[in-house]
Amino acid sequence: MRTDDRIKRSTFVGWGRRNTAPSTAISQDILRRIERRYRLPNRYFSSVFEAAVDTTTYCELDELTPAKRRRLVWHLPDDFRRRPRVEQDEILAWVREVIISGST
Repeated sequence: MRTDDRIKRSTFVGWGRRNTAPSTAISQDILRRIERRYRLPNRYFSSVFEAAVDTTTYCELDELTPAKRRRLVWHLPDDFRRRPRVEQDEILAWVREVIISGST
């Protein structure tokens, strides 16, 4: 990493925990360099973060704060978007009741 990147360790930790997602040009550049360095597929990290963002956007969760949305997405199955809408609604209801409300 270059010294002019100004990315803190806590930023990487947030990305890893999916509390935050890289959104700036510098962040994207850093991810591309990591992919090259470790010979990962092109856009490897983008696909990981886009999946989480797409799921959050796809769900109509306007009443939730961004932090709660991220927590909810963490508990959704990988194939959530491919499931029938009725099943999606059941999953969302369960996650809201058990996870988001703090019942667990």
